[in-house]
Amino acid sequence: MWASISEIEATVCKASVGLGLGYGVGVEAGRAAIHMAYIGYDPVPVFAKAFHHLAVGESSGFDREVVSEGMLRTGVEKRLLSSIIAAPVCNDLIAAGISEITLKEVDFPWIVLGSALARGNGVCIAINNAFVRYDGIICGIEKGDISSLSCHGTLKMTTIKGERAASFITLKGDNQPGNVLIDAWQSLEEFAARCLVETSEEARLSDAGAGLLEED
Repeated sequence: MWASISEIEATVCKASVGLGLGYGVGVEAGRAAIHMAYIGYDPVPVFAKAFHHLAVGESSGFDREVVSEGMLRTGVEKRLLSSIIAAPVCNDLIAAGISEITLKEVDFPWIVLGSALARGNGVCIAINNAFVRYDGIICGIEKGDISSLSCHGTLKMTTIKGERAASFITLKGDNQPGNVLIDAWQSLEEFAARCLVETSEEARLSDAGAGLLEED
């Protein structure tokens, strides 16, 4: 089926809010989805699975005690690190000048890359053994491969300072932006619907929706 890029962004953002992650995380996730779509990778199945992992407790947030050391890991045994929650923090660490970051057992590394692209300003990032550069238009890979981004595992990111002389091969998937899998889209919409409340007089009196008066 077809969904516009803005629909994908908005639905991913609302799904984040629906799961209680907050609007800020939702905005970051929506932007990551846009950039994944722009380089030819359908973000909808990835985000649908990532939200499902959070909903059923297979993934969780990070241990705040070790973040300043450049380490992001879950504080709950036998759970994966949520890429949706970790990606914005990872970007903040890069902006703060921390050059090496480790995300231990992160559930969907593609989301971390998509989020890094959304914040990109020409920075070169080494992700495991692949060097990725994004200039706002083209995402390129210098060497190595990104196959490790398709499954959960430990992700190591290193910012590379200065210009790199090597030429980059354009990183491009086969998916046309906006072309999404219908089952994954429906799953994503279900999570997005959680940010809504049922229409009732009781809900309205509890501050849901518009007030009883125009000024409310």
